[in-house]
Amino acid sequence: MSRRPAHDEGRTSAGRPEDAAAVERELERIVAEAEVKLAEVRRELAERRMHEAQHAEIDRLEEHLANATVRWSEVRAFFDEVLDQLRHGTTGPGDDVVHGPSDLR
Repeated sequence: MSRRPAHDEGRTSAGRPEDAAAVERELERIVAEAEVKLAEVRRELAERRMHEAQHAEIDRLEEHLANATVRWSEVRAFFDEVLDQLRHGTTGPGDDVVHGPSDLR
């Protein structure tokens, strides 16, 4: 039985393994598959972070509503004061606000 020496097994006359191209293709396939999986993991991670942020805001909803209630009451108080001033023709201390075209003369 004629057998090649161990260092020549699987090599072509050019000195490269016969299946080097196949190994390269397989490695490229593995890398491409890993990149696809990595992209999926990154998307899922971003989605989870977004959901966590949304849940954190939902957990703070009571605080947000309390702040909004205070702010809306301040807005209402402001409009009540403005309407009162418009109805009575006053602006408060100093009364130096222009009310209309006759005040510009």
